[in-house]
Amino acid sequence: MIACQLVLAATMLNVSVASWLGLLRLEHLYALQAINGALTVVNSASQAYLPAIVSRAQLTEANAKLSTSTLTTRVVGPDFAGGC
Repeated sequence: MIACQLVLAATMLNVSVASWLGLLRLEHLYALQAINGALTVVNSASQAYLPAIVSRAQLTEANAKLSTSTLTTRVVGPDFAGGC
């Protein structure tokens, strides 16, 4: 789950770096969006899988951390990519 979030953040960073270097092409954006789409599906499934990997006592904290990482990538990622 954390790896998914890190890869999503990396794809957003990849867009800004490629743009800064003048290497950004439409095909590049298509490929990154395909990766983001696949990871979003996996990430959505991780929310349903969370109760199976943490104890009931830790579920609230684990859910909070999962939500924090998801929201962080959604807020910070586009800023790294130069958008809003």
